[in-house]
Amino acid sequence: MGWQFPSLSFLHVLLGDEAVLTPESRLYQRLLAMDCEEAKQVLESAMKDKSLEELYDSRPIPALGLAEQDRHRNKLDDATEGLICETTKELIEDLDDKYDSESNDSDGEYQTALSQETAVEGEGTHPRSPNHLGTGC
Repeated sequence: MGWQFPSLSFLHVLLGDEAVLTPESRLYQRLLAMDCEEAKQVLESAMKDKSLEELYDSRPIPALGLAEQDRHRNKLDDATEGLICETTKELIEDLDDKYDSESNDSDGEYQTALSQETAVEGEGTHPRSPNHLGTGC
């Protein structure tokens, strides 16, 4: 009925099974509400099936774009925008740390095998410093 009668369109939203907000809008809404925990959950749920770059392109960057649009429409004051930006920065730093720790955990076996192989090849020698790896640093 909500589709056929415009005055009853709210029924489609209330009773429908479609998501009302896009994921980036949901993140922005959580940031506006200063609900860091749910904003973090929005990002972490997307992290399961996306790379970190894809996650940034699909959630925080568009959410910050929505904040910028609201600021240009004078619907968002500078203080709130600053809080949203700061909160987003903290969430991204947390995601980076979490992604790094998960990457290190999954690479742990490879790194252990590589370390053992290097130790066998270089018995009796001192470990090289990064400056001696030919990087020019």
